[in-house]
Amino acid sequence: MTLTLIGLLCLGDHRKPILIVRPTHVVPRGNRVTLECHCHRGFAEHKLYKGPVTPADAGSYKCHVRYHHLILPVASNPVEILVTGVYRKPSLLAWPGPLVTLGENVTLRCRSETVFDTYMLYKDEGIGDPLRVRGKLHDWTSQADFSMGPVTSDHAGTYRCYGWLTHAPYELSDPSDPLTLVITGNTRLWSILIGLSVVAIILVLLICFLIRRCCRAKKDATMLSREPDVDTTVSGKVPEEDPQEVTYTELRHWTPKKEKNHSHPTEVRGLLN
Repeated sequence: MTLTLIGLLCLGDHRKPILIVRPTHVVPRGNRVTLECHCHRGFAEHKLYKGPVTPADAGSYKCHVRYHHLILPVASNPVEILVTGVYRKPSLLAWPGPLVTLGENVTLRCRSETVFDTYMLYKDEGIGDPLRVRGKLHDWTSQADFSMGPVTSDHAGTYRCYGWLTHAPYELSDPSDPLTLVITGNTRLWSILIGLSVVAIILVLLICFLIRRCCRAKKDATMLSREPDVDTTVSGKVPEEDPQEVTYTELRHWTPKKEKNHSHPTEVRGLLN
């Protein structure tokens, strides 16, 4: 089903307009959505606000060019409005697991008790179109496998899946619980971590070198300030603590007394007589 928006028209411009959906073309039931038709002439812009969105608003939209009272066949590319929340959510699992090594393969399996004809895998951070796979019956349920590999760092992210039926391709289920796919062995990440580690080691060594140099400078300054005091103290104590020089001085004072007694022999003899 394609809906022609009579309210979104570019007047007198025969070139193809551009239709943009904000914030996204996957709209939860009850939310609002904005359709913007951009024209080339004078950068004219027409907006149409819709909300709260219901399953009846789901479908494919175009904006057309109008010349006077005529609607020309020049139209924008179709834009799909997918309304979610019409059916119960499916489950999403990763096989063999959500932790995948770089270069290996992984399968994301979307499964539901509702027999959906088609499943859609949507990446939260993705900029491309979502993946769509036909559902298959398995043990009274339906499921779809989304195979990926060899995986790269671009595959990492958060995924959700939806299901819908063929007779209502724009009415989707609630999204599955988010599944985060982690890619290990990322060479780019390892390069960044190694670079940061090298920088951290260099900074630690530099800090240790500066601290050691500062401590050595303080120690040298302390030794230089103490050297004059040590020399003065030693030179002042050496004369007082030398016992030999004191003894030598006393002997020299005693020697003249003996020489004085021997210099008067006549007086001694007189006394004896």
